Amino acid sequence: MPPGMNAIIGPTGCGKSTLLDVLAGRKNPSQLTGYVLLNGEFLPNSVRRRLCGYVVQENIVMETLTIRENITFSATLRLPRCTAARERDEKVSSVIEELGLTSVADRIIGTQSTCGVSGGERKRTCIGIELVNDPLVLYLDEPTTGLDSYTAGTVIQTLRRLADSGRTIVFSIHQPKYSIYRLFDRLTIISNGQMIYHGPGGQTPIVYFENCGYFIEGHNNPADFFMDILHGEFDIDETVVQQKNIAGTSEKDVCKTVRETVCRKLIACWLKSTLWRQCKVFLAECSENFHQNRLRRLKQKKQDQKYNSTTTRKTTITRHIQHKQTKFNKQGKQ
Repeated sequence: MPPGMNAIIGPTGCGKSTLLDVLAGRKNPSQLTGYVLLNGEFLPNSVRRRLCGYVVQENIVMETLTIRENITFSATLRLPRCTAARERDEKVSSVIEELGLTSVADRIIGTQSTCGVSGGERKRTCIGIELVNDPLVLYLDEPTTGLDSYTAGTVIQTLRRLADSGRTIVFSIHQPKYSIYRLFDRLTIISNGQMIYHGPGGQTPIVYFENCGYFIEGHNNPADFFMDILHGEFDIDETVVQQKNIAGTSEKDVCKTVRETVCRKLIACWLKSTLWRQCKVFLAECSENFHQNRLRRLKQKKQDQKYNSTTTRKTTITRHIQHKQTKFNKQGKQ
């Protein structure tokens, strides 16, 4: 995923959060197959977690502290120990300004029983906590959950500004309104753990689904259109539902069967698409570069080990000769 706004959408339980956890190195690698590459390089989960930021769905902030104190606490833990207090405070102020929190920076977060900052300001504080160490990639798990339409828009606008500054923003979102959808640079759609679409945002996915046989109605929100497709709204035949009910099968089971059928159909469409072929070429190039770099590092490691072994052997022989010479000289003097 390149720098910019990379959105992941799909039905509840389809695997959006799991995908983010895998990308961010928050899953046990022994239970996974394949590689996650960062700038074409494979990095262990421990290294990836240091280089990437992750904003969880819940607001994890200390409610008795101010916004500035929360971000300062994070900076104290994350920045190198050699960082001077003045430099740390400047970094905190820079993050606060970048997130548009300057006017409320010294306001207490607040609890359910005490007045504090708004939901959007609280979420932006969570983002600031992750930004203090300048992560290469910022992951967010449904950052608009629990926010009203306007507040959700302000949070996404903040992410848009961060993306425009050259950062890579990857986030999951359930069903965004159009004013949010149009801010996406790239879109990934998944269903039942399978990729249905991965490519540019905007009108491209609409055209893609039209080629799959699904047509959007005028003035319909594209995100709603995609979700209707995934839920089988375009494929459910009321007559079939009635017949199944007569046979004793519930409507819920029929809808589930239809969704599974639609998912298989969309996967087949995706595997035949030009976008998938482009992805395959890109993945093949990344894989080839990764394996070439890996072989180069292994050869270099073997050469270093051979050199170190030879050097150690020469050193041992030299010391042995020096010891014998010293012993011989002592015997000669006696």
